[in-house]
Amino acid sequence: MEFFYIFNVASGHRFHVEVSPHWTAHDLQENVRHLTGIRIDDQVLLRSSGEILDSDDLMQCCNNADDPVYLFQRSSRSDKEDNRLWEQEINEITSIIDISIENASRLEQVPDMHTVYLGIPQRARECRAASQTAIHSCARFAEEHRLIHQGWMALVNNMDNSITRLRKRAARFQHQVEKVQQQKEKAAALLQGFEEVIRQLKQIRVPGPLLAHSRGHSDSSHSDISLYTWISASDPQHTLQELIHQVDEQLKNFGRMDANSTVQSIEKVVELSKDVNCREIKGINKRLSYLNHHLQQAEERDKKIERYTSKIVETPSRIDQSSLEELVSQHRHLMNQIYTELKEIRLICSRFFKSKLEVLTLLRARLNSWIVRTYDRLHHANNEVLVFEEKFTGLKQRLDLIRQIKEAPMMYATAVSEVVRRSTFYKEFTSWHALHAEKCALFSDEESEIRSQFSAKMEKHFLRVLFQGMFDTLPVFYIKSLPKFDESLAPIDMDYLRELANSVEELKQYMKVPAPHVFVRLGVRDPTLPSPVLPPAVPPEESFFTANVAFSMSTMAGNFPSTNWLSTDDGMDSSPSALTAVLMAKSPLSRVGSSSSLNMPAPSLNQLSMLGEEDEPPSTSLAKSAPIEIPTPQPRQASEKSSQFSTPDEHYTTADTTADLIEERQFTVDDLISRSQSFNEALKPTVMEILSISKDMLALRADLIRNFDFLKENYTRLEELVGHTLTKRLRQTVDSYETKLTEVMGKNDVLNDMLAKRDSEFQNLQVLHEDTKTSWSDELAAKNAELDKLRSEAETLEAKVKSIKNDTFKESIIAMELEKNRLSTEYDEIVEAKDTEIRQLLNELKKKRWKLFVSTQIHKAKLSGGM
Repeated sequence: MEFFYIFNVASGHRFHVEVSPHWTAHDLQENVRHLTGIRIDDQVLLRSSGEILDSDDLMQCCNNADDPVYLFQRSSRSDKEDNRLWEQEINEITSIIDISIENASRLEQVPDMHTVYLGIPQRARECRAASQTAIHSCARFAEEHRLIHQGWMALVNNMDNSITRLRKRAARFQHQVEKVQQQKEKAAALLQGFEEVIRQLKQIRVPGPLLAHSRGHSDSSHSDISLYTWISASDPQHTLQELIHQVDEQLKNFGRMDANSTVQSIEKVVELSKDVNCREIKGINKRLSYLNHHLQQAEERDKKIERYTSKIVETPSRIDQSSLEELVSQHRHLMNQIYTELKEIRLICSRFFKSKLEVLTLLRARLNSWIVRTYDRLHHANNEVLVFEEKFTGLKQRLDLIRQIKEAPMMYATAVSEVVRRSTFYKEFTSWHALHAEKCALFSDEESEIRSQFSAKMEKHFLRVLFQGMFDTLPVFYIKSLPKFDESLAPIDMDYLRELANSVEELKQYMKVPAPHVFVRLGVRDPTLPSPVLPPAVPPEESFFTANVAFSMSTMAGNFPSTNWLSTDDGMDSSPSALTAVLMAKSPLSRVGSSSSLNMPAPSLNQLSMLGEEDEPPSTSLAKSAPIEIPTPQPRQASEKSSQFSTPDEHYTTADTTADLIEERQFTVDDLISRSQSFNEALKPTVMEILSISKDMLALRADLIRNFDFLKENYTRLEELVGHTLTKRLRQTVDSYETKLTEVMGKNDVLNDMLAKRDSEFQNLQVLHEDTKTSWSDELAAKNAELDKLRSEAETLEAKVKSIKNDTFKESIIAMELEKNRLSTEYDEIVEAKDTEIRQLLNELKKKRWKLFVSTQIHKAKLSGGM
């Protein structure tokens, strides 16, 4: 259990509650109710930042006494009870001082010096304790002044935070009002033409197996119903026509709405909250400085009382009757000084209390007037904005529902065609993967065998040091079994698709199913081959299959606009469109082929030129040439441009150099024949390459002739598309991309909102970090203060023990002196009595001696007379 400090601002008192780590704020409020009697509904617990403690929040950490949670009461409370408690509190403090002074004064009037001397130290300590009690009360009153001001500022901060949130909501409110005005025409257009949509919904038959599959059942007990009946079953109490009529009425009501009154109410709340005369407690800083100054003066007076008390409790080394009177007189003078200081401290304590009452009276007056008016207007304006936001949200949801209903026939047809396409794709893809996995496994085994054989030879040879990295194994580059996918598709086949197309002719354009072409799209060829291999045209299996990309899926963004009706995105066109998108170029690679088909090398210009020369017969005319000029017999250097197949170099000497060499020297006929033969041998590889290129050109020509009809058909379709519907398709494409742009802008706004939210969370974490750091610092300071307090108490106890020891020693000395005096007196009396008794005995001895002498003389006389 740990202490959780709370300051009641209205009463000006601080108290603490023992809390557990698993407690919630509601548990804390329950304990506050037991201590203060304030109901939980009337309690408002605020942190210094103005944050309200939510009832469901956990008590994450305990606070310290210098930074408590501030308690306010929503309903007004009785001032008489608080005034009585306050008077009782100050009376208790002053009565302690008065009683201590009265008891000390009564003791000084006792005539017995010994009694006064023994009792004055105890009375001085009582006056010292009363002084300390008053000083602690003054320090508490000064601290309560500071906490009252902080509690008031916490309430003002809470009001400012509430008004800031209201202003943000008001800005959103104005933007929503503007959006309603901007989207009114588009929303009205959305409500038009619903008769045709309802007719299509009634014509679409939803098969029973599809209904059972959507509900997770496998039985066939469900009967076929229309799509209109299935949609209407979600709300049997109302029809689609009633929904359209209701939305139309809401749009008209929004048009008649006066948003200026709500904005004016918010502005009045903001203006009222900025009243400086009510927000600030004037002179509070000066008052706090005054209190601190007088508190220091009171502490100085308390130190004087401590010095006077120390002098009183000091024990002299020797006390006699004459010094006792002087010591008592000195103690009485010191007690008079203590009385004077105590009265001044009592006056300071009363002033502190009166200052606290003044601040509390002012604060209560503002709580019952300015705070109540401001929060009432704040709640009224907030409720108006909330009502509008609820209506706005309802209208937006209904418009979105109407948009979905209007797009339902098109979306349903698109979904049906997509199910058929995926079923066909699943069959073809699993077949392709089985062949692919088999070939990959065979390839992997062969390559691994080659590598293992080489490694077995290489690892035992010393050349392995020279050839590093030759022992790597082939990694696993394929998956043997596919994960499950497309196994829970709706039970729809081609027959149902054909039936749906016949029943609703307007939706035929959304039911074209593209052929998967898995083997063609995933076909891979070596890009270094000289001639490309064109994929053969795959004939469609059904009349609904087409070689183009799926019409419905590629135009999804254009046909299905953003669902963010009346959102905060500017420039958003959310009107639904039933138009189709135009195909500006070839189908996307994801539908008709892979990107590898674009990597086919194009034939060179030389190869294309040969195509025109194949049909030309070789020329048989032989022109008369000049005499052969024999080159010099010097050896020819190999050119850097010669090929790796030892083809002859094309770099010859110039004509002038050759003519000069001919003039100098000529080869013989035999040498000419040998050189001609060597030239023929050198040209054979070039001839073979030319023949190979010629065969490739013939194959390319055959491919072009074979695919001429296919290319002609595509060209004809493209010509029809460009020639007749280009403008219409361009407009559809523009609308589609505008819709996509709107969606992207909406996502951008969402990301901006998320970023702002993350920034807010980061700031909250920073505040939490600062609060935690502050709380830890305060806790450390509290621990240090507690340690200092314990040290002070130890010193006080030590001083008290010393004082008691001195008093005990003093009383012992006095008692010993008195006992010594008493014993001395008694001894003197006994000695004197003994001396008297001895003298009496001596006198009696003398008398008896005299009598004995007399009798002896008489006896002698008698004896002498007888003789």
